Amino acid sequence: MVRCLPVIAVALAASVGTPSGARASEPLPSPAPPPAEESASYTPLSLALVTPVALPPLDPMVVGGLGLNILYGRSRSTYGVELGAILNHETENMGGVQVSAIANWTGKAAGGIQLAGILNYNEGDCYGIVAGGGSYCGGSGGGLHVAAIYEEVSGRFDGLQLGAGGLYAKKPGALLQVAPVALVGSGSAVQIAPLLAGADESLDGIQISTFAVNVLHEFSGLQISLIVFDNQTIPTSGGSCGYNCEIQVWTEFPDARTRGVVLAGGVRAQNFAGWLTSATIASVQHRVEGVQLAGLANQGGDTSGVQIAPLFNYAEDLEGLQLSAVNVARDVKGLQIGAINVARELTGLQIGAINVAYGNKLPFMVLVNAGF
Repeated sequence: MVRCLPVIAVALAASVGTPSGARASEPLPSPAPPPAEESASYTPLSLALVTPVALPPLDPMVVGGLGLNILYGRSRSTYGVELGAILNHETENMGGVQVSAIANWTGKAAGGIQLAGILNYNEGDCYGIVAGGGSYCGGSGGGLHVAAIYEEVSGRFDGLQLGAGGLYAKKPGALLQVAPVALVGSGSAVQIAPLLAGADESLDGIQISTFAVNVLHEFSGLQISLIVFDNQTIPTSGGSCGYNCEIQVWTEFPDARTRGVVLAGGVRAQNFAGWLTSATIASVQHRVEGVQLAGLANQGGDTSGVQIAPLFNYAEDLEGLQLSAVNVARDVKGLQIGAINVARELTGLQIGAINVAYGNKLPFMVLVNAGF
């Protein structure tokens, strides 16, 4: 019966660690692969002062039942309940409940409930409830994870991350992050972060932040923040060109795009498609498709849609409508309405006190100017 405990515990850990939001096209790794422990010694009860000072000697013992570690206890695996004052250490797997006043450390997989006052450190997967000052999962994770300071999951994560400091999940699947700083690599997530919500690469989902949100490459969904800065350039290399002279090389992503709805105090992006509302300035460097509304001014590259601002609108090429006190565009196919309207080529109408279309037969008109 004792030898059956690891198998039962592994099955329990696997059932706990399979999140309901997993995608069929992206099968999750097994949270606690069956360990090759047929030749190991098993004990239903262990008591350790500092391994190897233990009853029975734990290393490489497998505990199936209850483990008590006064200072430091190390076993091959534990399936059941493990309690420690300083450090619980499994060189392979933990399945069940693991509690330490200081730290828990597993060499492979952890499944169940893991609680530590300072750190949960898992070299492999970690599924279930993981809570402590900080946590690290070298593999995939899922369930409910709570970190007072910081948590990082290096693989796929499905579930809920809560923190009072920072959170990071490299490959979010179906993830909700709530923390002052919430970061992901690339995937799908909902981020609620007072200071910063961001993604290293691409994100589909929702970002809500009191201060700032940022996605380096692609974003699709809803962004609400004081500052939105998407698709930014990043430094990739540097060098020297003589005394007190440095060369910095930057890489930008001109094809990266933000799609969806953005509500912000200020916006800067490379490309945008959808509905963009900024309380101050909305700046899109390359392509705009949709609606730009700004409290002060809009700036866009090639624009198909609508730009509305009280003070100033600028677009390189415009197909659509500009409505502001001052509207400026290179080539206009559509309508400009404002006190001053300026275009190089006009196919459409300008309505305003001063209308300028340099390439037209009538380059200057008051009230109305037309080009066909």
